[in-house]
Amino acid sequence: LAEAALVYRNLGGPRAMMAEASLERALMFREMEYGGELGHPLFMEDLRSLAELLVHQQRFAEALPRVQRCVDLSYLHYGMAHPQVAHALNDLGSLQFWQGQAEQALESFGKALVLREQGLGPTHPEVANSMLYLGLLFARHPLSHSTPGELRTQHLQAAAEYFLRALDVMEKAYPEVLHPEKAKATYHLAVVRHDLGRHSEALDLLQKCQPWLHQCFGAHDGLSLSCVAYVKSLSLPKSLVPGERVPQIPEPGSSAVGSQLQEFLQQSRLKELLAAGRFPQALPLFQKYVDYQENLVGSQSPEFATLLVELCWLHEHCGQPEQAVLLALRAVAILEALYGPAHATVAEALYGPAHATVAEALYGPA
Repeated sequence: LAEAALVYRNLGGPRAMMAEASLERALMFREMEYGGELGHPLFMEDLRSLAELLVHQQRFAEALPRVQRCVDLSYLHYGMAHPQVAHALNDLGSLQFWQGQAEQALESFGKALVLREQGLGPTHPEVANSMLYLGLLFARHPLSHSTPGELRTQHLQAAAEYFLRALDVMEKAYPEVLHPEKAKATYHLAVVRHDLGRHSEALDLLQKCQPWLHQCFGAHDGLSLSCVAYVKSLSLPKSLVPGERVPQIPEPGSSAVGSQLQEFLQQSRLKELLAAGRFPQALPLFQKYVDYQENLVGSQSPEFATLLVELCWLHEHCGQPEQAVLLALRAVAILEALYGPAHATVAEALYGPAHATVAEALYGPA
C-alpha cells in the first residue's frame, strides 16, 4: 500500500487522492500490526509520507498534527538526542515556516541544529542542511520583511552568517564536488548580499553559481531563472542598479506653494535624514510631506506623481516592497492619464514596482 501510494503520488492529478487513501490504509494496518509500538520506523515513515503529501497539496492545517506526531513518536522511539528526532523537527520547522509561524519554526530548526551537531558532528551535511533552513527563515520570512529597516538588516546579516556556515560545512563534506546543496546555498547567500546593498559581491556569487544551478537543476528551474534575472539586473548601467536608487525630494518651485513646501522641508530635517541613509526615520516625515503636497497641489498633478515614485523607493529601502508597489502603480496611473501610456516618465515610474516585485520574488509580474 505504501509503495502504491508513492506511484499514485508521482502520477499526480486525481491519482493523488488514491495516494492519500492508500497511506491511510497502510497506517491502519501498521497500527494493527505493531499495537502500542506506534514509534516503529515503518509506521513513522508512512505517517511522514502522508504529511508530505498533504503539504504538497498545500493542506498545511491537516499536515501539522501528523508532523507533530512524528516528532513525538521519534522522541519516544529514539530518545531525546537521536538524528531521526532532528529530522522530524526539521520537517516540523519547514511546515511552520510555510504557515508563517516564524517563532515556532525558529525554535524547531534551532533544536534540530543542536541535535545534529551533537549526534553527527559539526561537519556533517545534515548540519549544513539545518543552517540552510535557518538562513532561509531569516532571509525570506515575514520575520525579516515586515520589520523596521534596522532590524531587517540584522536578520539579513544573521541569514548571511548561516549561509556562510552552511557553505563551510559543505566544502568539508563535498570537497571538489559540484553538489546541488552548495549551489543553492551560494545562490541564497548572493540574494542576501543583494538585499544588504552589497551588489558587487552579490554579482560575483551569482555568476559563480549560475552554471552550477543550470547543471544541477536545469535551465528552466525556478532558482536558475531567478539567478539569471538577478545577474541581468545587477549588470545594468550603474544609474539603474536596483537598491542604489536613493529617494530624492524634487526642489519646490518659487511660487507661494513652493515656499510653503520649502518651509516644511527646513523644519522637518527630512533631506538630512535621506542624505544620511536613515531611511526608517525619514519614512514618516516623507509621508507627511506627501500628504502636505497633496493638499496644496492636488492628487492628479505630475509633481505629486513624482513624489509618489520617490516614496515608493523609500518604502523599498525600508524593506516594505508591498507598499512600494502600490504607491508606484498609483503614480503610473496618474502619469498615464496626464501623458499617455508611452511617455518616458511612465516608463521611469514603472521601474519602481518592477524592482519591488523582484524584492518579493514575484518574477513573472516584475
